[in-house]
Amino acid sequence: EQITKGVLELANIWIDRSGDCLLDIDLRLPFDVLPWSIDATDEQFESTSTLIDRLVRYHSSRLRTLLRCYPHTFFNQGMGEQLASLEELFIVDPPRGCVRVFPVIELPPKLLSLSMFNTYAHFTPATRWPQLQHLEIWQTDAGFAGLSPGDCLNILVQLPQLRSVGLHICVNDDENRKQWPIPSRVLLPQLRSLVISSFVEHDLTSFLNALETPVIEAMAFDGCVCQSFYVAFPEYL
Repeated sequence: EQITKGVLELANIWIDRSGDCLLDIDLRLPFDVLPWSIDATDEQFESTSTLIDRLVRYHSSRLRTLLRCYPHTFFNQGMGEQLASLEELFIVDPPRGCVRVFPVIELPPKLLSLSMFNTYAHFTPATRWPQLQHLEIWQTDAGFAGLSPGDCLNILVQLPQLRSVGLHICVNDDENRKQWPIPSRVLLPQLRSLVISSFVEHDLTSFLNALETPVIEAMAFDGCVCQSFYVAFPEYL
């Protein structure tokens, strides 16, 4: 229930006894309000950081899954070849609103699943992660790095191997359209699951009109009730 000194010592014993086995680490605590965020005190944050730092420093080549960890670990330690076995990574916002930038352009070579919650990352170089099969981006603070429909399309068009996607669209206007033209057609030939969350007034017509998902099996839309959505959605289906 809490990350104490004794728990950390026990975790270190477990890790040492695991030998050369691959490691699947999930740092969710019982009192976390939501499964994708960590509600920790300053002391627990430091303790969790100590554990993650040790894992990355001494056991990085054995990590296969690392869920609900803080971006500062990768900002300080670097990624790339150090995490040669990592297949699934979930980065969450640090407690107390500490803004950290997660270097998304340095993904491990075997990474198949990437999830981020309010890490204020810069998403343009998505061409460096073409192997991804699952992507979740929940950027809820539009003041820092909110996603617009055009942002989402520019990300998805570079990731043709995706099989599942979850996105939170919290910016209505595409301020970067001059720098990165919005693609008119985004084909995701393997996508089977699509989850979109957005505000009521946001117009997702351009997003739906550009998206082609020939083998889609499951969809969920939260919000997204702008009047134009009801016209575009049947055409998308």
